[in-house]
Amino acid sequence: MFGPNTTIHTKIKTNYSHRDTAFKVLFGELRALFINKFKLQNYDILFIPGSGTFAMELLILNYRYKLYFPHSIEGKFLRRWRNMDLTINSMPMESPDWHTFIDCQFETSISKYNETLHEEENAIVDAVCSFPYYPIPNKSIAFVTVPNKLLGSLPGLAIVGIRKDCWDRFKLPFGCFSTLDLKLYKEYADKGMTPTTPPVQIFQHLIEMLNIISIDELRKEVEFKSKLIGLLDWPLVGEKIAPALTIPKMIVTRKDLVRKYQLYGLDSSTQNYQIFTYSEPALNYLNFVCDFSGVD
Repeated sequence: MFGPNTTIHTKIKTNYSHRDTAFKVLFGELRALFINKFKLQNYDILFIPGSGTFAMELLILNYRYKLYFPHSIEGKFLRRWRNMDLTINSMPMESPDWHTFIDCQFETSISKYNETLHEEENAIVDAVCSFPYYPIPNKSIAFVTVPNKLLGSLPGLAIVGIRKDCWDRFKLPFGCFSTLDLKLYKEYADKGMTPTTPPVQIFQHLIEMLNIISIDELRKEVEFKSKLIGLLDWPLVGEKIAPALTIPKMIVTRKDLVRKYQLYGLDSSTQNYQIFTYSEPALNYLNFVCDFSGVD
């Protein structure tokens, strides 16, 4: 329980393919809704079948110039992107005057929000576990998020935003037709398609969720559930009010309750459990707190 969207109910049925007119219409409506809902008119929005990790790797692979990695908030995802960059861009092109940073907006592994990103003019932002609770920094040149976290939709898709005036910074290092090429996704997106076979049902479900999601209500939900968990007075790692709360395993003595609630991280070798504060009905969080505090 309390993982990222462990509870999703849908009865979506599909009777068309990703090359039919109906899908092209859906694609265009979803793209326009996403841009308008979150005020991202300065960005080209791409939907890429796969995951947020895959999309971040595409951004790193396609970026023509040297990337810089800050050390202000060190977590497993920033380390992953740094290692990826060192592997695939061992001989980057000479950088122009700008310094492009790649960073996590919310480092989930330690539940830490990165405020400094809003001051960067040339940032590539990993917003996978932060958007739309935290808005995309308005000076970012690119970002990645996914439907299956705070947006409450299904996994299997990544959402990439490239600022419209920054496309000249992205170019695949080899010149052939490749589904690793971000410009290929833009070319197809402008036609209402993707270059690979996408999960049509995710597009249908995502547009349903975008039509009902309220950013204000989402933030109130995260705040309310975070404060509920705060009643246990555990020394949390990172933020105390956030989309994900990180709890050191060593301080949680009731292992029977950990197993009862199947806390996120139970079956991993990490040193922490995590509670995502947007994925379950509020009653589940209340029951959790009552059990751990011994209150009936």
